[in-house]
Amino acid sequence: VKNSFFVNTTNAGCGVLNVTVDGPSKATVTSQEHDEGYAFFYTPTVPGIYEITIKYGGNFHISGSPFRVEVTGTPRSEVTDSRSEDRQSNVTLETVGKTMTGVSASAELENHCSGSHPELVTCQGLGLKYAERDRLNCFNVDASQAGNDVLLIGICGPKQASEEVVVKHLSNNQYTVSYRVFQSGKHFLVIKWGDQDIPGSPFVIDIP
Repeated sequence: VKNSFFVNTTNAGCGVLNVTVDGPSKATVTSQEHDEGYAFFYTPTVPGIYEITIKYGGNFHISGSPFRVEVTGTPRSEVTDSRSEDRQSNVTLETVGKTMTGVSASAELENHCSGSHPELVTCQGLGLKYAERDRLNCFNVDASQAGNDVLLIGICGPKQASEEVVVKHLSNNQYTVSYRVFQSGKHFLVIKWGDQDIPGSPFVIDIP
């Protein structure tokens, strides 16, 4: 059975795309160029665990690579004790730069995030009202009822923006946020769901 996956190279620039499929049998691998990247098709002949390695721009793995795939079904060929290099299939492509224009990207994001309700985002935690210098301060954001959009957070101090803000997605649009500040004085904590402030934003934090 022919299996497939897609590598999206939009806005990644041009470079060498290298795909290797390694497993119990040598799989036939082909590729096809699309507007946003490259589709790959592979056909293993023996069930088992296969490893798909994807590198871009040299010897750099993309996020998640190597991928492990479990292939099931009836073998189409006998398993032999061939050398490991004889069971590897490799495709190397010299890619061209693929970009998404600002207009189309904005339109796609707007369509993707339709039904956004920033007024339904809620926050709680001490870090919304009080913070200590040079220490980790935290709060939680719950956007589970606010539709699909992007969470944006920034902290502006008396002289400069905070350089350390960490947002961790837990599940179902619920987040934990931690930050450090290094200045005394009034800080403004801005929280947006998409391009709209959530209720209470910007939050004012006066740091002694």
